[in-house]
Parts: sequence; C-alpha cells; structure tokens
Amino acid sequence: MKCLTNSEIEAWYKAIEINLSPQGVLRFEQSSNYSVHTKIPDNVSQQYGLLNEAFGFWGMESGYVVLMDDWNVFSQDDGIVEIIKALRSSHGESRLLSEAPGHWFESDEKEQGLAFARIITAFKWGGAFLSTKKSKIIWELRDEHLILTTKDQSVLEKIASLMKKTGTNFKSY
Repeated sequence: MKCLTNSEIEAWYKAIEINLSPQGVLRFEQSSNYSVHTKIPDNVSQQYGLLNEAFGFWGMESGYVVLMDDWNVFSQDDGIVEIIKALRSSHGESRLLSEAPGHWFESDEKEQGLAFARIITAFKWGGAFLSTKKSKIIWELRDEHLILTTKDQSVLEKIASLMKKTGTNFKSY
C-alpha cells in the first residue's frame, strides 16, 4: 500500500479519464455515464457480501485506489481513526489522513484494500474505490449511499445482477 496526496489523486484521475463534477461526484470524461444508487446496508454482513462480490466482479489484477475523503462527520471516539492510523503506519505512512487520503493497492494487496473498503463502508465514511482500468466502475460512497458509475451499459446490467444477488435494493439511472 502507498498513500497518495490530493494532487497525486487528481493526476491519477486525469490519467484514467475521470473528473469531479461541480456537485462533487466522480464522472467519466466525455462519455455516457450509467449509475446504480443504493443506500449502504446497515447490516455489516450484507455490506461485506456486497463488497466481496464487488471486488470479485471488479477484478483487481491491475491495482486500485481506495480514497477516504469524508470522515469528519464521525466522532473521534469511534476508535476508527486509530485503526486507520495503525494500518497506515504498518506500511510506513506517517502523514495524517487529511494529507494523504488515497490508498494505492497493488493487485497482490486485494485483501488489504478490501479491509479498507469494509471499514469506510461500515462507518459510512465518504470515499471511493477506483481501478486503473478505464472501462471499469467508480464505486463512490456519499451520504450513506453507494453510487456505482460505469461507461458501459452492459456493465450496469451486471452491477444490477450483483445487487440482486446480495439482496440490495437499488435504482438504475
């Protein structure tokens, strides 16, 4: 795992043709965007099932980023910040989460990346999961909702199938 600053994340977004909309939503540049929206399940086992299916479907052979960008809405008493600090420290990272909110995981670090994704999903922090493959999916967590965006309508259909498989209610756009 390598931690990334905001400027490194922005450069990475640009390289894979993703931009930030004026509303703060990640979008693919110059293409149609298809989305699935769902409320993050309150049940942790359902969250894990959804994430396990998602990471399996997504394919992590090319590396990916887990971004944490909205953690201030939660009390420091949760202890979650200390867990994140410990995980980051175990990889030699000493900067604050606010200084380097992105976490780059190589393809052989899937379990570690999945653990970070589980943490931010369970605590309903804001963030995103992005792969380096241009045709893949943006998994974005905002206001206790999961927004999955793709450029490919057939991928949207696969996402809808994944949601049904995990018993997750959703809306397609």
